[in-house]
Amino acid sequence: MNAPSPLPFGAVLYAKDMARVADFYALVVGLPVAESGTDLVRLGHEPGALLIQIPPHIAATFTIASPPERREDAAVKLSFRVADLAAARAKAARHGGGLDDATHEWEWAGDRICNAYDPEGNVLALHAPAPGSSAS
Repeated sequence: MNAPSPLPFGAVLYAKDMARVADFYALVVGLPVAESGTDLVRLGHEPGALLIQIPPHIAATFTIASPPERREDAAVKLSFRVADLAAARAKAARHGGGLDDATHEWEWAGDRICNAYDPEGNVLALHAPAPGSSAS
């Protein structure tokens, strides 16, 4: 396999079940799987990427509850644009995560935004064009 070209930005997300978490981001957010191996999944396309992996010594320090407990005390929250929050809410529920209820959505800069979590409780925000905005 050829080494990927250097990317100007990216994020690394630790996940115990890399395949399940990668599927969530591929199916809910629409990030294509660019590389998949036993110790790493790379999602996205240039100019950035989301790497899903975890060192074994860190994976051994915690368990994932069902449903997952939100990791809301994390210092970083990833944010992704989707076409429609209601559709993303349904997809997230089918793939082990979830979005807050629509009553918790807010608007900013022409987008509707909602907090969400993936199958392992990692928090994220999804945003979609607000009805009536120039982007919708």
